[in-house]
Amino acid sequence: REPSRRRRMGEAARRFALTRSWSSVFDRLLEEYLTVVAAAQPAPPASLARPLPAPAPPASPGWFETTGPRVAGSGRTSSGPSI
Repeated sequence: REPSRRRRMGEAARRFALTRSWSSVFDRLLEEYLTVVAAAQPAPPASLARPLPAPAPPASPGWFETTGPRVAGSGRTSSGPSI
């Protein structure tokens, strides 16, 4: 109905869009998403809130070092192909 107004608004929108990067748009979208998700999750009662247990220590490096797959219960390695 108002072609000149529509053109001006389109040009203004394009100038604004050129000031944004995909990274900044995505970062903002992710921020909003996390805010909505956090608001939708009820907080646990204080009696249930507790710290997470510490992660298990990594396995010793020697645990992975074998010359082939172990044969269950024999204490020796198989002569088949390595997995």
